[in-house]
Amino acid sequence: MPTYDFPPDLRDAQLALHQTRASYEQYATTLPWPAEPMPGWEADKRRCHVG
Repeated sequence: MPTYDFPPDLRDAQLALHQTRASYEQYATTLPWPAEPMPGWEADKRRCHVG
């Protein structure tokens, strides 16, 4: 499998994206579950997956 030498700014941006998404998902798990379900809501209320 070939390897590529990506520019450092692109690698830094990708890392920042992953860190931001991880922080967002961690924060989202602390939010209360809605009292009334919205139409079409099918996710398990113990685990919320975004993406």
